[in-house]
This record gives sequence, structure tokens and C-alpha cells, in this order.
Amino acid sequence: MPYEILEHTADIRLKISGDTFGELLSEGLRGIISLLRGEDAETEEGIIKRNLVVSAPDRAALLVEFLSKALSFSHVHKEIYSKVIFRELSETSAQAVLYGFQVPKFDKDVKAVSYHDAEVKEGKNSRLEAILVLDI
Repeated sequence: MPYEILEHTADIRLKISGDTFGELLSEGLRGIISLLRGEDAETEEGIIKRNLVVSAPDRAALLVEFLSKALSFSHVHKEIYSKVIFRELSETSAQAVLYGFQVPKFDKDVKAVSYHDAEVKEGKNSRLEAILVLDI
């Protein structure tokens, strides 16, 4: 599994990995959505489209900004996102389209993605890895 939810004292830590930076961002979104909506998060094809544009000074900050903006869209519109297509992606900016669907409620409330200890690093087999702290 490309993402793994880890125990943390007051929050949840989300460990993600991907072969590319785009895959790392996508897996982070999948991890958060699985917390918000549980197992049915990937069962429906996305019919709603949201454009997402973010920039940041480095990869770790961009990861936090991307996930924070997607999470904000989820809260504001009561939606979850099952797919992301990147139109442009660098280490400091992303333009993407999120595909999702509306939900009546969330299973768990994820309030924010924290910058605390956010770091993108190269792990085994040159895969990118990150561990994020999520406020619940």
C-alpha cells in the first residue's frame, strides 16, 4: 500500500510514498480522503471537477499547501476527491484538476495538514517519502 496511517499522540501521522513527486501528492490526497470517508472513498467515479493552483518555496511546503487546499475544498463543498490530474507540476508549484463527488458527511474530521516535521526525502529504491502530521 503506498500510504500508511501511523499512530500519534494527539493527531494522526500519515506516511506516504511515490515514484514521482506527482504520485506522492496523489497518495497524500488518497490518505486524507480515506480518513474523511473511509473505504467508500474510491468506489465512485468523480463527477465534480475543482481546479487547484498552489505554490510554495520547496517540495515539502508544496505538499502541505496542495493537501491543505484540497482539504479546504472538501470542507467547503462537502466533497471527496478520487482522482487528481496535474496540468503542471514542479517542486514549487502545482496546477491540478481534482475529480470528486459530494458526500452527506465525513467519517472523521481532518482539520488541517501541519507543517510540523514535514519533509520530502528519497527512500528505498529512490521512492519519495514523507510523513505528515494531520490535526484531527
